[in-house]
Amino acid sequence: MVTAVATAIHVEKSIEWVIYKNRKRVIGTIGFQVWSPQHSHIEIGYEVHLDYWRKGYILEV
Repeated sequence: MVTAVATAIHVEKSIEWVIYKNRKRVIGTIGFQVWSPQHSHIEIGYEVHLDYWRKGYILEV
């Protein structure tokens, strides 16, 4: 996975991962988009189904 992330940064691509609950149910995604490699800037974004808001899942991810 480290190689995939390093490659994505080098070619300025985004990477996203799926967030699972108990390895059975997809509850969202999290990932990053490289906006400015020259300035070492990466923006992290996530989406979580409304039923799982404010339950600590993003802190765990």
